Amino acid sequence: MPTSAPSDAAVWDAAETLPRADLVDLQLRRLRETVDRVLRADGLGARRLAEAGVSGAGDIGSLADVAGIPFMNKADLRDQYPFGLLAVPREELVRVHASSGTHGKPTVVGYTRADLDTWTELMARCMTMAGVRPGMLIHNANGYGLFTGGLGFHQGGERIGATVVPVSGGFTARQALLLSDLGAQVLVSTPSYALVIAQAVLDSGRDPRAAAVALVVATLGTFAFAGPVALLALHAPVGAVAAAAAERQRVRAEALARKIWPPDTAEYMVKMENMLAIPAPFSPLH
Repeated sequence: MPTSAPSDAAVWDAAETLPRADLVDLQLRRLRETVDRVLRADGLGARRLAEAGVSGAGDIGSLADVAGIPFMNKADLRDQYPFGLLAVPREELVRVHASSGTHGKPTVVGYTRADLDTWTELMARCMTMAGVRPGMLIHNANGYGLFTGGLGFHQGGERIGATVVPVSGGFTARQALLLSDLGAQVLVSTPSYALVIAQAVLDSGRDPRAAAVALVVATLGTFAFAGPVALLALHAPVGAVAAAAAERQRVRAEALARKIWPPDTAEYMVKMENMLAIPAPFSPLH
């Protein structure tokens, strides 16, 4: 879906700010379109829908009906290997990705040109939300290949209008060199590899505080750092983490006092959980 927001805005797609009623209408329309597409493909998904009593998109009366739509599971993905779950002829695919297959056959996923555009738009939305802006230089240390991570961030960064350096994984000394010399403002990597790169910067004799990195987008993990010394933050002592937690409590207390937190979303929220993670013994944060 083409974005309707300015390219330098903090909100990428106007759909993100829709009133609740309009959002529900959009979600319901797309759910029905998805059901119709699966039925027309006449495969395993269509048989599962039929068994659940869904014979057409009209059987989906509201979003609550999603509870009656059957799941696909990991075994289905393996049993239908490689192309048994496609909803279009294989010739319409423009790309194929797959899992590593560590626990059996790889999970194969095919993408049409429209799928790639949707994926790119969603990545642009997520990266904009994280703080990436047009003109920023992104050091992408996620792997490029069958794994989707590197290419997704690459596409999203380009769609935003950022400059993407497709470094991929490995060659960590080179990561430190390019990160510093090219002046990357955004580092994209897994949490563990971000720590490795940060250590490589220190080992090279460079001062992390002099790096241009202002944002670390950590994938397949639970943390991200932002700020003018994001690389240094990766090596912050536990006291700094505690100070950050204290600041978070201060901001939240102020928001409570001003009655702007929590947001009025209780009727839509199933569960909310806050967590402070304790660094593992091998982490420089420990």
